[in-house]
Amino acid sequence: MKNPKNVLTIIPARGGSKGIPRKNLYELCGKPLIGYVCEAAMGAKSLQRVIVSTDCPEIADTAAGFGVEVPFLRPSTIAEDDSSTLDAVLHAIETMKVKYDYVTDVVVYLQPTSPMTTSAHIDEAMKLFISDDRAESLVSAVPVPHSVSPKKLMKLENGYFSPLDPKCKMGSSDRHIVEQLFARNGPAIIISNSSNFLEKKNFYGDIVLPYFMKPSESVDIDDYEDLEWAEFLIQKRSKRS
Repeated sequence: MKNPKNVLTIIPARGGSKGIPRKNLYELCGKPLIGYVCEAAMGAKSLQRVIVSTDCPEIADTAAGFGVEVPFLRPSTIAEDDSSTLDAVLHAIETMKVKYDYVTDVVVYLQPTSPMTTSAHIDEAMKLFISDDRAESLVSAVPVPHSVSPKKLMKLENGYFSPLDPKCKMGSSDRHIVEQLFARNGPAIIISNSSNFLEKKNFYGDIVLPYFMKPSESVDIDDYEDLEWAEFLIQKRSKRS
């Protein structure tokens, strides 16, 4: 999509979290977790309007402190443990249209639990997406290590290993012939043509452009070990800068 008129960036950040209580507000290296993606979004030159969708007034105030808009509070009905991110994004797009007459051409999803995402990542991803006329969406991804390639995966049956894929013989996979696969890294970044997104009610569509990120840039905070790893990486990055 060349030169989109309106680009709406949505950071969904609900207040509840089971694994890490108040996860989006957790202090990571002296900054609330959500602050990292807010700073990255506000520093990205390619973004126009950045909003946070949350049901939590404290998250709303924190995000606003980083310069991000919080034009509404998300209804509790789509902020439960089993609520989908898709519903939150659809609600945000519709609310911005109805309440603020803001109709977006491109929707950008940024995951608040991906603290290693930078403004440069966002700008690179946007440049890649708008330069491709065929892509319906873009998603950030990370290479899957060869050690967890499907050809090397095993299942346990009656106390013994057997290959997950019956076509693969145990011990026959060589790393040089194992197909390189990729996994969504959260994903940290999704960019979608909004008309396609609204029509199909799907982030990706049929033609998905990859944006590759390194493993060290792809930390997705689910538990306290992830926080420890992110803290190490953030401190390491701070020493380099």
